[in-house]
Amino acid sequence: MMDQIILGGMRFRVSIGVGEAERQKTTEVGLDLTLWLPLEEAGHSDDLTHTVDYAALYQLIQVVMAGEFRLLEALAFQLLGAIRREFPMVKEATASVTKLNPPVSGLPQVTVVMRR
Repeated sequence: MMDQIILGGMRFRVSIGVGEAERQKTTEVGLDLTLWLPLEEAGHSDDLTHTVDYAALYQLIQVVMAGEFRLLEALAFQLLGAIRREFPMVKEATASVTKLNPPVSGLPQVTVVMRR
């Protein structure tokens, strides 16, 4: 049975956009992350080595978010790949990445949801 760890409501300033001018300034990006992994052993043992260390995960997220991206899709893809490489106990992960105030008149936000 797969259990979940959810990190929600994260906000970052990210260099993201199709045009170079857009990437020159940072844009506020929201991130919600769901990890699927077995947590029964951690529940029994109360031992951090049997689960994902949230602090280490957040540090990894910060490293990825410090990169430069053209597309939300690329950001989500790279983030999920990094999580799967660094935390092999994670069987699946979903990233919901939201660009707040994109440079499209009348569009308050756009979200990409990717699951790997």
